[in-house]
Amino acid sequence: MFGIGGDRLFDGVADHFHAHAVVRVDQGAVVAVKTPADAHQDVEMVDLGDVTLLPGLIDSHRHLILDASNEPVGHIATSEDDVVSSTAGPAARAALQAGITSVRDLGDRGCLTLKLREELKAGPLARKGSPMLSQPASNTPRS
Repeated sequence: MFGIGGDRLFDGVADHFHAHAVVRVDQGAVVAVKTPADAHQDVEMVDLGDVTLLPGLIDSHRHLILDASNEPVGHIATSEDDVVSSTAGPAARAALQAGITSVRDLGDRGCLTLKLREELKAGPLARKGSPMLSQPASNTPRS
């Protein structure tokens, strides 16, 4: 277990920043937010100084398997699972590096992101979205 300290913390609950908070992390997961006096007991500390901590950000609309091509939906429809999946891992890792610890993936094929979740035990958790609610054929590749 270790603690990450910063001058400010935004928790998404209070209507203000918390001063000098410490985020406790255990096995890759945020387990608590403490005051510095409470957090220094039995944990290694990393003090980041003049930063704002945002523990546990959630991205509620992500498409981990979309690539940056001109036809990302066409790419999904015409490529093999391993090719489509090859974009999901780096996208999940980039989200984690940005402080996002949970991802709700809303554009998947064959539950590929759920397979990724099992592979990335210490990374963002992919939450499977429900089937799209849209007009018939509005989200299908065009020829």
